[in-house]
Amino acid sequence: MRLFIAVLLIGFGSFAHAAEWVQVSQIGNNVREVDVSSIRGGKPVLNFTSRHVIDDTGEFNIGRNAVKYLVMEQQADCDKRSTLMLSSEAQRADGSMISKQSLVAEKPNAVLQGSVDEDILKFVCAR
Repeated sequence: MRLFIAVLLIGFGSFAHAAEWVQVSQIGNNVREVDVSSIRGGKPVLNFTSRHVIDDTGEFNIGRNAVKYLVMEQQADCDKRSTLMLSSEAQRADGSMISKQSLVAEKPNAVLQGSVDEDILKFVCAR
């Protein structure tokens, strides 16, 4: 029984991880971060989690809820210089979810020079 509980605890621990947010880009007071611990896969294609931190809590609302974070599961193709958003989740300042959207069959977007996406692509592909 103890072995079973230990295996369960190890198994659950592998699903949850503490985010290691690193600022990658900034436009005005709004910041884009990448969770370093989320970068997975084999080059040239990598999956990762990024987060847009909204400085002004009145800037983006869903219903009566002020959005502080827009957390995005993304995929980057380092060779093709493209990104693909897999899902997005709007969160309150305390990190609780307001809404989540999974995106299906979307086409990758080419990354433009000088864009926030280029900053993210360079950061993720350098890992």
